[in-house]
Amino acid sequence: MSRDPKVTVVLPVYREPVDVIKRAADSIDGQTYGNISTLVVLDDPDNLEARGFLEEYCGDRERFSLKVNERNLGLASSLNSAIADIKDDCDLICRMDSDDIAHKERVEREVAYLSEHHLDLVGCFMNVVNEEGTFLYRADGLPTSASEVAKALGYNNCVMHPTWLGKAEVLARGYRPIPLSEDYDFLLRLELDGCEIGNCPETLLDYTISSGSISRSSLFRQYLYQRELTRTYREGKVADVEEVQHKVDDAWTPARERRFSSAYYQMNAFLGSAGMTNRLAHVLSLIGTLFRSPWYVGKAYRLARVRLIARRKLRALT
Repeated sequence: MSRDPKVTVVLPVYREPVDVIKRAADSIDGQTYGNISTLVVLDDPDNLEARGFLEEYCGDRERFSLKVNERNLGLASSLNSAIADIKDDCDLICRMDSDDIAHKERVEREVAYLSEHHLDLVGCFMNVVNEEGTFLYRADGLPTSASEVAKALGYNNCVMHPTWLGKAEVLARGYRPIPLSEDYDFLLRLELDGCEIGNCPETLLDYTISSGSISRSSLFRQYLYQRELTRTYREGKVADVEEVQHKVDDAWTPARERRFSSAYYQMNAFLGSAGMTNRLAHVLSLIGTLFRSPWYVGKAYRLARVRLIARRKLRALT
């Protein structure tokens, strides 16, 4: 391809504050990549403040356009609808959330990495921040090559949804209604269909953990969905949506949810403690909650396997 590929950024908006939306949109407007346009999708037509702001913002910028859904569709269905509306001359589609910040070279670096490594879809490393913008940690323990990503996906999602950039025809395949795991299901289906997926080994996005993130009360159910998706993936099959739903419903109980959530809290308290003394204070509680929740032990094992795959790749390169 002689010209730079045309990139369309899809920026879904729901009920985020206007200043947060503007910050995200400005980070796309300031990208170093030239052949780019942005489709902003408002998924709450009753959000009049955001609608008024976006009509003015997009109206003032030639490379921005606005789509207002007639009703709330949810993220996955909203993305499906938006991607279906993108013009045929678009080569690549970039994901972006309205409370995140793209580093100015994000699109340029991801396009280059995808092209250089002959990939169909690429993600990147990211900073994780709170709603005030305070840095929490860097999500960089991820595999990068297509072969390592394919292996790691058999344990856990390792290509972060807000960082995706991929070929338009690949993204057009669409999300399925797999609650809490639509993006993971998408990646697994692409792998089973022979697509090449990687991670650009650069930190190119600031990802915000907000009060609107997945409820802590849904963490166990999300894990159950992911467990079923990986089971069928390892068998070389695409998961059946109804079958997955039945298996999750059979495995979920309120008691297991409570124990899983408790283990999650204790693990994060342990990891977030500064200094060995503070960490030791959490050890006994952590061991107790892990003993009572073998489900969370399974989750921790999966995360550890992904990090081990990534580290092996890193050692091979050094």
